[in-house]
Amino acid sequence: MGLDPGDLTRSSSPSGSEASQPKSRAQAVDRMSLTPAEVDFCSPFVITEIHIKDKNYRRYAASVDRALSLFDTALQEWADYISFLSRLLKALQSHPPSLPIIPSKTIVARRLAQCLNPSLPSGVHQKALEVYGYIFSILEPDRLSRDLALYLPGIAPTLSFASLTVRPLFLSLVEAYIVDLDPSALRPALKSIILALLPGLEEETSEDFEAAIRIVNKFRKINLREDSLSDSNNDTSSQYFWQCLFLASITNPSRRLGVLAYLNRYLPKLGGTSPWLIHSESGKADRGSSLLSIADSIIMPEPGLLIRCFATGLSDEQLLVQRNFLDLLVTHLPLHSPVLQNRTTPNDLEILVAAAAGVVTRRDMSLNRRLWSWLLGPETSNGAQELSLGEAEPQLSSGHEASRVFDYENAKFQKSKAAQDITVFDGSLGSGRTSCSSNIPPSYA
Repeated sequence: MGLDPGDLTRSSSPSGSEASQPKSRAQAVDRMSLTPAEVDFCSPFVITEIHIKDKNYRRYAASVDRALSLFDTALQEWADYISFLSRLLKALQSHPPSLPIIPSKTIVARRLAQCLNPSLPSGVHQKALEVYGYIFSILEPDRLSRDLALYLPGIAPTLSFASLTVRPLFLSLVEAYIVDLDPSALRPALKSIILALLPGLEEETSEDFEAAIRIVNKFRKINLREDSLSDSNNDTSSQYFWQCLFLASITNPSRRLGVLAYLNRYLPKLGGTSPWLIHSESGKADRGSSLLSIADSIIMPEPGLLIRCFATGLSDEQLLVQRNFLDLLVTHLPLHSPVLQNRTTPNDLEILVAAAAGVVTRRDMSLNRRLWSWLLGPETSNGAQELSLGEAEPQLSSGHEASRVFDYENAKFQKSKAAQDITVFDGSLGSGRTSCSSNIPPSYA
């Protein structure tokens, strides 16, 4: 692809500026004496000037341009796409060892992204990922970090449509080249990377599930905090990952099954000690501070993202997603959790409770049962209740605390009595007069 001098725009630099002044021969010699590593950090004008004078680079760039020209003329069937990618790969393999760069990289990235169209067969997808892999292998990590925004949009949607033969190629590409990039380059792209990996977590029985989980955990362990003084071994280094994961669930309903699979495995239980069991103040304070420190490593700096992650999941159109988020509420984020009581605003708590209560509109008994467990706490055996109350009784410090335990036990009793009444009523409807007479005491029969 030749350049037409008429297409080049003139410099808009003022006449008195340094850019408008003629460059001396000594300055040109200084630029030509730069090493390839130094050229990489120079201005585009210097890079172009040095590369154009390199015979090997001109031959390399011309072969890449000839391969790219085939995309506009020779692509009629899917076999033509494979032929084009093979030609492009062969052209890229002719690069000079001293110049690990990609000429016309913007056009190359666009053509490769077009070859990953879901309507094309898996053979084209495999060949395109092979070319991506070769490009990533010849680029140095610093250069790939700068060009990540150029190549990532093309490969990000792959798992959402890839066949079983293509999925391992994509995962190996991410694990081999993207995970180890500079954290400053990964930070703005982390949400997109998580969204690209979540389709691999939707089915726990798939062959690629463990590989996808392993890669996601590698991103979680990278310190992406803006504070350069933070310790990479500190739990707070994963705060940015959790915030991006919650945001991905909020903004992308189609990815919530993958988010649920990850939360079920790695979200810590933020419930703490049950408020109905009274303990000593010192032990209660120690447990509360420890729990809050764990919670801060996940929900900070914006606890509202966790609340909205659950609220949007509870409002999802799919019954399975609502049920799984309710299960997470019961097991990981109960209503008495210090996170909900101390770390969230009243407005956020109201949003969560309203979203949870909204599941009753489904008129589904499985959802109602889970909502009941979240509001009143899980069921416990009679022996366990008596033991817990017996241990707690000597430590009751005020009538207010005792009334809390009484109110809770009274609510549990009313719940059990209502369930028995409903059972008797349903049985009476099914068996008629016989069922009703069977409940009459013998003295009145």
